[in-house]
Formats: sequence, structure tokens, C-alpha cells
Amino acid sequence: MAVPNPEDELQRLGKLAQKGLPPVVLITGGNDPFRAEAVDRALAAIPPDVDLRVLDAWEERAGGGGGGDEGSDGDDEVGDEGVAADAAAGRACAELQDLRGGGLFARASYLVVRRGAGWWQRHAESAAALLPRMGKGCGLVVEAAKLDKRKKAAQQLVQQVADAGGLFEFREL
Repeated sequence: MAVPNPEDELQRLGKLAQKGLPPVVLITGGNDPFRAEAVDRALAAIPPDVDLRVLDAWEERAGGGGGGDEGSDGDDEVGDEGVAADAAAGRACAELQDLRGGGLFARASYLVVRRGAGWWQRHAESAAALLPRMGKGCGLVVEAAKLDKRKKAAQQLVQQVADAGGLFEFREL
């Protein structure tokens, strides 16, 4: 299937934003200006009463720490219904834990990852494991030039997001 025109993808994102964003939105493709515009539109569609965290993952692509929580001692508590995958997801990416909901100041939270190709490569499995446990009103927006789909969990997550209408691909014109 051919990738649609970037302007058509922006219009589709605008329509989806009016209805409310799905829990996961993936913005990908080689057209940087359209990807940036899509992230801006997704940010504008996020409700103002949620806890919003924007992560510029450029450092992860360059091999740095990626802005993670270096002060975390990794002893996040997991409830009885929590699965080991939940705890592993929290240790792998502390930012994803916020998407379980029930934060101190906000019931819902959003994580927006800009330039997240390296972040995706490291944390796609954690995001896939956390997706069924995401809190109501929580969401994840990932923008990357290319999404690594070599791992089965990442493939399945991309397919789920595409089926839900949350995958936006911006090709070069």
C-alpha cells in the first residue's frame, strides 16, 4: 500500500484530534517538517488537564542517557494485579510508568517523544507490554523518522496502532 500524501495525513490527524486521540499515536516518515507539524497538532489535541511530559530523545539516538530518570532506584511498587512485565517496563523506561494513570496531581498523563527512533528501539517492547494497562485518558505519542519493527512486540504494537488509526506516515514529497 502506498503511503498517502503528507497533507492528507495531516488532515486525517486533525479529524482524529477533534474526536480525541487514541491511546498511542505513531508519527513516522522521512519528511521532517510534516512530522514536526503533526506532533504540534497532536500536542494541541491533548487535554489541558493531563500531566504532559515531552521527551526529546535525541540523546538516546546519540548514545546518551536520553533524559531518563537517573535518580530512580528501580524499586517501583507493583500491585498484586501487576505483572512482571509491568515492573520490567517501569525499569526499562520510567516515563512509561506515568501512563498507568493515578498520578499525584493528575489522573491522566501523556508522554510525547520527539525524534524517538532510538527511544523506540529501546522501549517498544515496554510500551507494548504497558498498552493494555494504560490508564484512562493516558496516551503516548512517538515521532520518529523510522520505527524499528524487527522485534515481534514492536511489529504487533505498530499493527495495533495502525488498525486503530493512530499511525501517520509522512513521506518525502
